[in-house]
Amino acid sequence: MLTIFRKLLLVLPLVSLSTMAAELPGDPAAGEEIYIDVCEECHQLDGTGENGATAGDFVNDKKILSQSNEELLQTIFDGKGDPIDGMPSMRDELSDQEMKDVLSYIRQTFGS
Repeated sequence: MLTIFRKLLLVLPLVSLSTMAAELPGDPAAGEEIYIDVCEECHQLDGTGENGATAGDFVNDKKILSQSNEELLQTIFDGKGDPIDGMPSMRDELSDQEMKDVLSYIRQTFGS
């Protein structure tokens, strides 16, 4: 019985890692470059958006990344808030795959 328990302890971390990877809609490595080129100016390299002053704070505002991938991709696609002061739409700037990649980078880097 103890041997089965030990085997489970070895396998469970792998199951949880594969589950996390399955939740990422794109490639976080590709998304890093996109984040730096397109998102960093407002959201900052550390993801805080200057504590929410310039953009959504991925680190401290847990409500943002608690949204589903579909909701966040819709926000990236459509933008959010006022077109001048809010987040602009990325529909003409990024492909669907690039949006998925940058979301994956954000989730992997700033998610809990």
